[in-house]
Amino acid sequence: MSRRLTHLSFLVLALLLAPARMPARAQSNVDASLPPAWTAATSGAAAGRLQDEPDPSETPIYAENHLLVRFAPGTPDEVKRALHEEYGAQVIREIPALNIQVLLLPEDSVAMVSAYQAEEEVRYAEPDYLFTIQGWPSEQQPDLSAATTNGLDEIPNDPLYSQQWHHQTINSAGAWDISHGTGVTIAIIDTGADCNHPDLRDKCVRGYDHVNNDADPRDDQGHGTHVSGIAAAMTNNALGIAGTGWDAKIMPVKALNSRGSGNLSWIAAAVTWAVDNGADVINMSLGGRYTSRSLQDAIAYAIDHGVPVIAAAGNDNTSNPSYPAAYPGVIGIAATSQSDTKASFSNYGDYIDVAAPGVAILSSVMGGSYQAWNGTSMASPVVAGVAALLVAQGPCRSPAQIEQILEATSVDLGTRGWDRVFGAGRIDAAAALRYDLNPCGGSSPSPTPPSSGGPPASPTPRPSPTPLPTSPPVTGGASERVEVLINRERGALGLPPLGVLESLRRAAGKHSLDMAVMRQCTHAGSTGSDPASRMRAEGIRLPYGEIVACGQVSPEAAVEAWMNSPGHRAIILCSSCVTIGAGYQASGDGYRHYWTVNFANDPVSGPAPTSPPPPTATDVPPPTATNRPVAPTSPPPTSFPGSTDVELKPILGRAGWVVSTEPYANHFDSADMFTGVWNERAYHGAMQFDLSAIPADAHINFARLQMYGRSSGSLTRAGTWTVNMMDPDVDRGFEGHGYARIHGAGIESPLLPLLSADDIDEGRENLFNFTNPQLEGIRTRVASTALISFRMDGPTSGDFANLASWDTGQSDKATYPPPVLFINYSIGKPVPYPTATATPILPATPVPPDPGPTDPPATIPPTGTPPPAPATPLPSATVPPTPRPEDTQKVVELVPQPEDVGWVRSNDPKSYLGTRNTFTGYYMQQEYHGLVQFDLSQLPKNRVITHARLTLTGQSVQRLSSVGNGRWEAAILTSDVDAGWRYHGFKRIDDTRAVSRLEPALLQADLDVGRENLFVLGPDELRELSWRSLTTGKISFRLDGPRGGTSNVFDWDAGYGGNPPKLTVVMGPPTSDNPLPPAPPSDPERIERLLRAVNDARAQNGLRSLELSDRLTNAAEQHTWDMTAHRFFDHVGSDGSTPDQRVARSGFDALQVDQLIAGQNGEPETVVQTWMRSGEHREKLLDPLLTHFGAYYRYAPGTYFGHYWTLVMAQAR
Repeated sequence: MSRRLTHLSFLVLALLLAPARMPARAQSNVDASLPPAWTAATSGAAAGRLQDEPDPSETPIYAENHLLVRFAPGTPDEVKRALHEEYGAQVIREIPALNIQVLLLPEDSVAMVSAYQAEEEVRYAEPDYLFTIQGWPSEQQPDLSAATTNGLDEIPNDPLYSQQWHHQTINSAGAWDISHGTGVTIAIIDTGADCNHPDLRDKCVRGYDHVNNDADPRDDQGHGTHVSGIAAAMTNNALGIAGTGWDAKIMPVKALNSRGSGNLSWIAAAVTWAVDNGADVINMSLGGRYTSRSLQDAIAYAIDHGVPVIAAAGNDNTSNPSYPAAYPGVIGIAATSQSDTKASFSNYGDYIDVAAPGVAILSSVMGGSYQAWNGTSMASPVVAGVAALLVAQGPCRSPAQIEQILEATSVDLGTRGWDRVFGAGRIDAAAALRYDLNPCGGSSPSPTPPSSGGPPASPTPRPSPTPLPTSPPVTGGASERVEVLINRERGALGLPPLGVLESLRRAAGKHSLDMAVMRQCTHAGSTGSDPASRMRAEGIRLPYGEIVACGQVSPEAAVEAWMNSPGHRAIILCSSCVTIGAGYQASGDGYRHYWTVNFANDPVSGPAPTSPPPPTATDVPPPTATNRPVAPTSPPPTSFPGSTDVELKPILGRAGWVVSTEPYANHFDSADMFTGVWNERAYHGAMQFDLSAIPADAHINFARLQMYGRSSGSLTRAGTWTVNMMDPDVDRGFEGHGYARIHGAGIESPLLPLLSADDIDEGRENLFNFTNPQLEGIRTRVASTALISFRMDGPTSGDFANLASWDTGQSDKATYPPPVLFINYSIGKPVPYPTATATPILPATPVPPDPGPTDPPATIPPTGTPPPAPATPLPSATVPPTPRPEDTQKVVELVPQPEDVGWVRSNDPKSYLGTRNTFTGYYMQQEYHGLVQFDLSQLPKNRVITHARLTLTGQSVQRLSSVGNGRWEAAILTSDVDAGWRYHGFKRIDDTRAVSRLEPALLQADLDVGRENLFVLGPDELRELSWRSLTTGKISFRLDGPRGGTSNVFDWDAGYGGNPPKLTVVMGPPTSDNPLPPAPPSDPERIERLLRAVNDARAQNGLRSLELSDRLTNAAEQHTWDMTAHRFFDHVGSDGSTPDQRVARSGFDALQVDQLIAGQNGEPETVVQTWMRSGEHREKLLDPLLTHFGAYYRYAPGTYFGHYWTLVMAQAR
């Protein structure tokens, strides 16, 4: 269950804006500058810059052209239809329980969110976000042939039960002595289930397929079948495995497709369908990075109907929250290993409730077999099965009580008490079932009688249960402790203590009680009261502010959470307030602990408290070493060992607002960043950060932007607000930009989430996490302008006043902290894992998860790892003898950096460099390439390369096909990929042309563990190697294997096994002059090819060809040399010149000028193709008014982009 805290401060604003509604209907405000659906892990193409374009095979953030709209209750159908007709929308599905319609739109959904949000009848509108599975096949596969039937009565007779290590860890047998989960149904919201599997055949009840909208939820991916078996496979049937839920039934609800991903609309519909069709427990082994109001409403629908929801915490080893696990009321599950330690992939953070085994979990797979998989997807159904056993104990097990029992009986791991890694601890099923918590009153329920063939009827006697830790009673002790702790924090920083006012205590206590009754964490009272009115009602004349927290189990936890949040900390450390009063209320439901602290400037007589009241056993729970934080946002991610954190604030004098009535002026010295509409004027907030503190070669791991609301008094309910990363061409001269320049700037990428009026409030934190395209945007700016600029967009029409404001933190009128851009970066990769000599079925220590190809299905008995074969080179007439240093020659043996070796696969947009593998081939319908890059800086420049060879050492044959077919090759890639090697994904690697393929090509018979494979560089390859040593200083190899057929993958050692790839180079005697390598295609030739490609693209679209202009060519040449000489990538020159000014200087008389630039790619045809795939670039290329053009290209080794292009186009006057 996610914890929350919030705060509010009362200060008089200098600008008072009175909201008033216009009588006319709000018009749609569709911002055409918003980009198409951005992908979750691809580089974005900004206006005037070229990088890898989004790949359709990569996972997008949301489904294009889909929108979820929730209407206000009672909205007539004819009103909905009229609204859809106005926007050209079509209803493709409905979620009746939530009053939500799913729409198909004629244009991108992000652009239409604002339009629908502005309508009075709409509660909210949001994109159809995508969610994915959270598990994959494990490398640790048990020997199924070794499974035997255990004849002991107290455990099930399933032959693979002994291979299911998680049952022994969580003490499933002890739980089954008490309950079998009879009569309970677990809804598995996943990819479906193979209900013909022998271990699932008699367990499935009626389900539904929300992907295809039919009643056949069969699995077409495999994930759901595996999850179903963990939760409730047939148990004690002398076949296969045992399910945690024993007799519990499985309701397969398909909401994820064959690729393991699913739309928000499918998943929200699946949750409500499951509740309405008899589910008693819901398991969601899926996750997404973006919060959704629709899914949160669906989760609330389940919990309100008494159905507990268990969800996987995610597999990114990060503190960034994963949804739905992070929603209030959901039981979020982390994963543990066989040694009761954190699974290396498992997420952590303030939303983790408990942990469960999630490494090498054996369960059912499609086709009637069994496999071990890894993931928090596997940990979640373990807990869901235990929840089913608890539900079967009696009708009064509420979701909150099930969570309470699981947390109270978990085995404490890690830091004492609750912690961010394991939550309350790793679950203990037997302890949970024996826990004496009977909410119905009377005696505890009797153990469920076993079914035929089950455990014996006489259960193991229960030990005397440990009472569940109760909430502190509603007395003064807990609230007084909060006051004391706050005064200690103030004293440590040299601030005077605050005096206690009983009237403030009364106001705080009443609000805590009110929150507990409402089960909400909010400043708004049930009667609509606000903090100031509540304090004044108690006689307070000068109220200052209020902070609240929900979910903390102790005063120490609440105060620590407040102090870790800048907004709350600012109120606690206020210099003007003099008095304090705290209140606390416990509850058996909701957040369970509700804290309120009020601050005022009213004086008090008598000394301030300086020592705590005597503690009691039940008053204040003992503090733990690490208390659970309650902030609504996750703490800064710290997943990368050896990484560096920087917190940047806007540049002084470059944060504020612009208004449409002042096209050439700004207010960048203001305390406000006004955004929205007021008095028929449009406002944009804007700010700029300095990135010079980040090294140019840094790898950006995480980034997020944090802002604090300053004013919400002029907001109406309608509207959407976004924060957008502007194109880098606005970075220079930012302090002089007015509304015209800021409003007209291109948007490289909008940050998520989109905000509604409900998300914006005075003092409220708004946090935006950066996706991979936006991280790439930071990287390019670090290497070019060293600046990054943001614009806030809001409604520009409709209500007379609909204006939000965030605090800049810069003016003397500022109330809250300034915006903070948090960036985590590293130089290089984390230290590699050591390679074990053997992997037992159940190792004593966890093996780091490998997201690559998995071991063969368990139906094929594993053959083990063959002994290493002698390192014998392949026979070849052209293989040179082993190089030996002599007086007349030099031998250099190059070994790649660990982070330059790894692999990519076709269903994953990112690369896996710095891993132990170089997977190459085809596995489970995915293509794999191994990757190796060498640094050539060690090669002397005054010697001629005479021989060279590449050596790879085999590491694993476990994934090779038993058929014995296939062909493996090593290829040198074009120099385009040398720069930015560590950021390339599968598409870039797979699309890159091979300069040459090395000899020999390998057959499967040539591959073995420990065997050296030698690839010889011929004359052409030697010339390429010489050229690279003098230009890019790098050479990049791609390993190619089978691309289809049966699964067939080979793995060479990346260096973790002691045999890294080697490039052995033999060089002749020194020469008096540096040898000249073969020249690449001439610059004029490349430029001519680019111009020809541009005119070909125009001709294909029925447009006239452009004429070559020497003057425009001169303007392009000047800018290309400027970018390479000064190492930046921007439309604005180092002298501040714009494209229009450079064209004017060239002497070309132009009515209009358009310029495109590109980097990282030296192939002109590819450059034009990429421009054509980007909407804004395409629009410029196909402008029918253009008449002339000119272009220039330059290769600059050692720079970030390597290749630099400038295309200048103009309309002659």
